[in-house]
Amino acid sequence: MRSLLVVALVTVATILHALAWYLTQSSVAPPDANEIASLSFSPINPDANGLVEGTDEAQIRSDLATIEPYTRKIRTYSATNGMELVPGIAADFGLHVSQGIWLDGQQERDEREMEGGIALAKRHTNIDSVIVGKAIYEGRFTLSEALEVAID
Repeated sequence: MRSLLVVALVTVATILHALAWYLTQSSVAPPDANEIASLSFSPINPDANGLVEGTDEAQIRSDLATIEPYTRKIRTYSATNGMELVPGIAADFGLHVSQGIWLDGQQERDEREMEGGIALAKRHTNIDSVIVGKAIYEGRFTLSEALEVAID
């Protein structure tokens, strides 16, 4: 009999605890998932075997038209090889751009990327930021080396 009383008391205490927890919790609505703050963007022509260089203005426009309803900002990863078209086309769609610059340790190419990224940022008012970082993260450059490339 005593064990039955203990089980009943524990059950009642558990129910009261769960009820108190339930009544004190406030419900939270999820954020509006219809718009994503920013999307990474790299236009790829499906017929170009994954090469950005094979992507043309029509492909970029098509891709941006597809994602435009879902975001107000895109992030690119390069400023050359056709990617220089993206900020201007993005402006046509009302999209802001975080302009990426791809450094790979090849001096001539890195200089072209830096010059291209800086020129794009000066030309397009929809570029909010310029990002140079993947090469630093991968250890191919130190921050001071990347800044030297940018300043030179």
